[in-house]
Amino acid sequence: MNSLIEEFGIGTEADQLFSFSGAYAPLFAAVPWTYAGDQNGMYVLGLCQGRNCHVAVSMDKYKAQALKAVKKVISQESSLAGLRSAYDKNAAEAQELYDQTIGRTSFRGFTTPELKKTIKETADLMSRIIKDSVYIEVFDKDILIEAADKETVGAILSVWEEVTSPTFATFEHRHNAYIIKTVETHGLEKSVDLAKYIFTDYFSVQDDGQAMEMIGEVFKNKTSALKEAEAQLESARENQRRISELTVGFSASSKLLVGYVSLVMELRDLRKDPLAQAQTVIYSCARELLDRLGLGEISASGFLPHELAMFDETAVSAIKESALKRAKGFAYLVRPDNSASCAAVEFAPALQELNALVFDQGDEVIEIKGSPASRGIAKGRVRIVIDAQAAVFEDGEILVTGMTRPEFVPLMKRAAAIITNEGGITCHAAIVSRELGIPCVIGTKIATRALKDGDLVEVDANAGVIKILN
Repeated sequence: MNSLIEEFGIGTEADQLFSFSGAYAPLFAAVPWTYAGDQNGMYVLGLCQGRNCHVAVSMDKYKAQALKAVKKVISQESSLAGLRSAYDKNAAEAQELYDQTIGRTSFRGFTTPELKKTIKETADLMSRIIKDSVYIEVFDKDILIEAADKETVGAILSVWEEVTSPTFATFEHRHNAYIIKTVETHGLEKSVDLAKYIFTDYFSVQDDGQAMEMIGEVFKNKTSALKEAEAQLESARENQRRISELTVGFSASSKLLVGYVSLVMELRDLRKDPLAQAQTVIYSCARELLDRLGLGEISASGFLPHELAMFDETAVSAIKESALKRAKGFAYLVRPDNSASCAAVEFAPALQELNALVFDQGDEVIEIKGSPASRGIAKGRVRIVIDAQAAVFEDGEILVTGMTRPEFVPLMKRAAAIITNEGGITCHAAIVSRELGIPCVIGTKIATRALKDGDLVEVDANAGVIKILN
């Protein structure tokens, strides 16, 4: 067994494990967990080959963070205003860093030591953002039921569907409105600097030409985009009015937790902005650093942030050799003491080892269970999508993925139903599927492994069950 995978298995042998699968760059995946891991005694294992990445964590410790946070709100050890303030502080810092590095002055004017310092400081900021908000990621009914008294839980569950409807402007509509206003105010060319972070994915930053094309496409369709944005915002206002009406007779503790549910959903959506801004800064500085070293063909995503920040400019050949090895596959391990290790691996056998740790190797699956995110029933052929940018997807297919992100929205609009491995009412798939009115089951854990392209399935998103028909 690979030594890092073996160490992860030993460190988490008493825990229930969970694996995220998708186009996650190791550069992104490793950064946020350093502080969160140190605070909560977590190991994080990553396995990557190009845009194919798998990140494994202890679900027990992951959920413990969500449980701890809601209990602190119930006991009044923390407040909704305090949680929002912590997010706002980090978001303002990310915006200032982005403006200074990308939007108003050019990072290309930085010295090489300044580039490396900026990479480190930005990675630390990303870690703080996650440390202060990691509790939002897996919050769901089960966390609420464990944290609150029976009367409070009963009241909230009686209006659960309404309470988990978005009461805020969601990512796509919020950003379309921002792009249009920015182009109208500053022009298309300047808007590339101000808005390119919106199109940053887990793997890379769009170059200026690609960003300009994407921004221009939004602006070209501004009439329909603004109309959709206003309709979504009005729907959010109506959801808030409906929640207020339904909770008139609720106790103070029940109303507090209704507010908490709305807050964690909104912060999960809003948090994409500061994280994307920080990613854009790191990738841009890393790209400039590699170019200066004559390594323009090397991908920055093959290195962890602390490695980029400590690059030895006199060891270019060693950096290149390491990058070429890692391009074929590499593993990284972030430990509870905040240390991290990387090693090149043979990807396919390493992935088998990881799956053997995380998943039960049982009989053939004919039924998959998850949590209802958006109600409805649909039947269709499965299309597994790990990387939205490389997807081939037909109208009416069942979209199956580890988790969705904003770049999945065009596929989601064409899907008959959506199934994800990831769970939690705050996840992107849950929010967008409800907005679109598409049946969605989240938190299956195994959908991308148990299902195959072309499988005929029935998705019962009322019960959270997917049946494999043939």
